[in-house]
Amino acid sequence: MPPNRNFIRLHRRKDILRVIREGWRIRRDSFELAWLQGEEQTLRIAVVVPLMGKRAVDRNRLRRRIRDAIDRAAVPIDLKGDAVLRARRGAYDLEFQEIQIEVKQILSRPERPNG
Repeated sequence: MPPNRNFIRLHRRKDILRVIREGWRIRRDSFELAWLQGEEQTLRIAVVVPLMGKRAVDRNRLRRRIRDAIDRAAVPIDLKGDAVLRARRGAYDLEFQEIQIEVKQILSRPERPNG
């Protein structure tokens, strides 16, 4: 049974590319968030873990940890739109608790700077 979520996963390549192309970004050492405010009734999030010369086992582990951190983060219920959370090179070296902290900070309130 899936966890009780207040968001759904963003799957379609077309939607992910639209968020990356038209959205604005928040960059941290280990993660980058592309955010596009939308008309949707809920929050949709895609997790992207690039190759970066790592093995599939490492990428899949990082992807699972990020999804779990998103599930555990207190994402604001009134947050509506599309988000693409992309792991950067430094994310591979983080412990789960550090991933949780970074994900919670970056998803806390992604608002456009200066309006």
